[in-house]
Amino acid sequence: MDARCAIVLMGFSIACATGQSFQQPSFEAAEIRVSKSGGPISADLHAAGQLCLRSLTLKQFIAGAWRVKEYAVVGGPAWIDSDRFDVIAKAPPNAAGAEVQGMLRSLLQERLKLVVRRGEADM
Repeated sequence: MDARCAIVLMGFSIACATGQSFQQPSFEAAEIRVSKSGGPISADLHAAGQLCLRSLTLKQFIAGAWRVKEYAVVGGPAWIDSDRFDVIAKAPPNAAGAEVQGMLRSLLQERLKLVVRRGEADM
């Protein structure tokens, strides 16, 4: 068992022992819509907590949320590389990048019913 797995399991055990449930971070409010702008990709996170991601493919959202390269995202529907989406979300003020990535992971899993499986493959 590597150190990363040990930390996750230890954190889970502490939460269960204290009666707390593990809560994934989530945005205060969020909207996902098909991008109609046809404009360039843009990503802005303002200090007030406003997150604007425009004209990204689903594969780009997944790669950014899980911090992997796009070529490492395998599977999904045929439109994963072609259809573009906008996400407008409200995060807590001064949210850190890693925290926002966790919120984006939660958003994709909750709203799009995204299921992610990690594994190794020859590329």
